[in-house]
Order: sequence, then structure tokens, then C-alpha cells
Amino acid sequence: MNKKRREVIQAQVEHFADVGLADFSQHQAQLLSFAYSLAEIDDFDDLATRFPVSILNLVTQNKQRYIDVLRCANREDLAFRIKRLEEYNTVFKPLVSVLKKKIMEASSPSELKEFRGAGTAGIVYAISINNKEYAVKFIKNIKRLNFEINSLKVGMGVEKTAQLISYSTDDRCIITEMLPGENVTEIPSDRTIDYPEEQIIALIETVIALYEKGGIIDPNAPNFMYDSKKGFSVLDYNLKTAGTSISIARLILWLRLPLCARKWPDLSIDSPDYRKKEFQMDSERYQLDLKLMVKLLGILSREYPKILKEYRQEEKEKSSNPILALQPLINRNTAFDFPEKQECLDQLEAIGF
Repeated sequence: MNKKRREVIQAQVEHFADVGLADFSQHQAQLLSFAYSLAEIDDFDDLATRFPVSILNLVTQNKQRYIDVLRCANREDLAFRIKRLEEYNTVFKPLVSVLKKKIMEASSPSELKEFRGAGTAGIVYAISINNKEYAVKFIKNIKRLNFEINSLKVGMGVEKTAQLISYSTDDRCIITEMLPGENVTEIPSDRTIDYPEEQIIALIETVIALYEKGGIIDPNAPNFMYDSKKGFSVLDYNLKTAGTSISIARLILWLRLPLCARKWPDLSIDSPDYRKKEFQMDSERYQLDLKLMVKLLGILSREYPKILKEYRQEEKEKSSNPILALQPLINRNTAFDFPEKQECLDQLEAIGF
């Protein structure tokens, strides 16, 4: 009998851990952590000599369930993992090994030219193959890594979103295509940008396409890229789980966060004119947000009236419950003023806000 390819066995182990064990459980984490090594086993008896007792017990206890799960496994799900594991082992693993060595030798990740950013879930670096850049995101938490793999899976084929190319549970990383432009949080506050309506509409379409495939955006600004010619791209998104109550209307209106994001100067609280500068910066933020909401709500009223109606209905239903009531969409803060303020408020009122 021909021995199965390593990637096939690893994909089967990972698939079982993903669908056969409780989500985010310790057992799931253990099996995912050892999937790469378990794929090397030729004989079940090797487990006792090569793996911790906890893994031996976990495999022994789930032997029949493992067989049952694989019998019912979606072949496309297995093929998805196999392809990306093969791609990793043949193309990316050597490059990632070199990168990991550089990281170990560096005093700080950010000092490397490959460093691209860090967040709560992981750290991102760039690697290049045949003059094409890819993003490598290292994620220490194996359960989070698996969740991100599943999230990226639902976004496959959705334009202007991070596309999963490969991954490794052994090296704890995912490989995605590098998205164009700069992070919206790096756009200087003194740079004047009037996002074209067609680019905002394209971003809305991306959010809708993800939602329809089972994904939801994380609206925090660092999860979005912007290129003046290619528009917006979505870096990070999540799997829409059972019981998710976030409507597409709320997701789209949350786009005000990345659309208003800028890199604001750091203010020193010890500065004698701190309060004055803080007020000025807050005023500029308010002006930016108000003008953006005129544009965004105008687009929704013309191009997506059903979505706007959905938000209004949701707002009406929740307004009667103080716990569920939504914050007012428009802040009419009188402390901040600018020449076009009243015109903006009039336009918003004309739309119904």
C-alpha cells in the first residue's frame, strides 16, 4: 500500500481537530500543535515513543471518531488544506525559516526591513518570491491561527480582501497576498483626501460580498489599506459564527472608522498649550467625520436604500430598550464649529438624519 503524502495526513489531522473537537478547546489546540509531527508517523505504535502521554491519550480516545469524521469529510475542505500545506512546504517554508532566524537575531521585530506591523493577534512581515511580495503573519495562539485560516477561507475569491495562499500550524503562520497601498492609520492628518464615491461604493460591495459568503469585517481602522488608484482593501475579517447578530447595515455604517482614520500627531500632556491643541485636533476629527457621513449616508440613500431602511428599522426597534439603544449616528456637538457645519447638518437632515 502506498504511503499517503505527508500533507494529506496533516490535512486530515487538522480537519479532525477543526470539526471533530470542540472549538477553541485545549484538545483542539493540542492536536493542531502536533499535526505536523503526527503526519510523520508510519505506525500507530510509534506514538508511545515519540509523543507526550496527553497526545497518545487524545489520539487513542478519538480513534474511531477520527475515522467517522474523515468518512464524512467534505473533500473540498481537505483539498483546500492539502493544497496550501504543499505550497508552504515546497515554496514558503525555506523563506520563512530564513525570516525566523532574522527575527531571533534582531533586538526588536520592528528593526527588520521585512517588518510590516503588529496587532493583538500577531506580527506581520514581508517576504518576496519572483519579485512578488507576500505577507507572513505569525500567530502564537494555535486556536487563533485555526480561526483565522477558517475566516480567510470564506473570503477566497472576494476581490480586495486578504487572500490565503498558504499556512503552517508548525511554524504558526499564514501567508497571504500583499494588499496594495498604505494602512489608513498611516495617512497623515494634514493630507487632504476626498475619497471618490466609486471607491467607497467598491468598499461597500466588498463588505457585502464577504457577508454573503459568511464573513464579517473587523471595522477597526488598522484592518484597512488604501491605494489612490486601486481604492480600499480589507486586511482582516472574521468568520460569521452561529448567533451572530450584527446586521450588514451596521457593518457598513461602521466603515466611518476606517474612512475617517488618520495618523494624528502625538500631543504631550506637559505642553503648555496641550488643551488648545487637543481641542483643535478633536475639532478636525469632528469635521472629518461629519463630512464623511454626509457622503456615506448620501451614497446609501441613493445606491442602497434597503440597507439604510434596515438600519433605521434596527435603530427604531432598539430605541425602546435603554440597554440595546444605539448611539446617535450623528454627533451635533456644538462645541466644534467650521464654515460648512450647518450645510452638512442640513444635508443630513434632508436624508433623514
